[in-house]
Amino acid sequence: MVLVAASHPASSVIEAYCALRTTLAFALAEQRPPKIVVITSPTPEDGKSTSTANLAASLALQKLKVLVIDADMRRGALHRLVGGVHTPELSELLTGLAEFPGVIQALKIDGLGRIDLISTGTLPPNPTDLLSSHRLTDLLQAAEPLYDTILIDTPPVNVFADALVLAPHADGVVLVARGNKTERQAVRFAMELIAGVRGKVMGTVLNDFDTRRADAYGDYYYHAGAGYGPVIEE
Repeated sequence: MVLVAASHPASSVIEAYCALRTTLAFALAEQRPPKIVVITSPTPEDGKSTSTANLAASLALQKLKVLVIDADMRRGALHRLVGGVHTPELSELLTGLAEFPGVIQALKIDGLGRIDLISTGTLPPNPTDLLSSHRLTDLLQAAEPLYDTILIDTPPVNVFADALVLAPHADGVVLVARGNKTERQAVRFAMELIAGVRGKVMGTVLNDFDTRRADAYGDYYYHAGAGYGPVIEE
């Protein structure tokens, strides 16, 4: 389980995730916290699933009702990060083999509280098609009144279209990049893709970051037009 909030609740890292939570709460012009948030990254191994899990943990610490949906049905890692199981879950629901709320795993984590999880389920051959189905819309409509925040973890947006399918259903998108790894052009391209489906990038998370290069990265993310989120060092 890679939850900073559980193992190091007073660390600067969980403080950064709490800062991210606060930033998201004021991200919308309507002055209401975003209810449904898609989390993605430009490229693989940028740390999006770890960021999703720890953002969920910071929400749980505040006694908020949080649902995490692992919509990365190409690898599905969130159940390992938060201590859930893999199947049967999202893919079974989207193919009509399971129903909401039966797919929800209620995870009680010592020191944190409760995180509800819908994991990927059986990895399907056609995840983009499944996410485009009316059953995904039905799931979000059923879940939205029950939670303060719904976080949806998706595959890298520069590689697969899944995040682009989900972005129009969400209040906004958080883009996760890895310091000294994710190329600047990859971040720019990801933002263009999301804007192309009228998704709203609410901010970026820069993790595994060498603070000695803070000025260079900070300038870039401001000029890229993203809301600059807290730096997360992992």
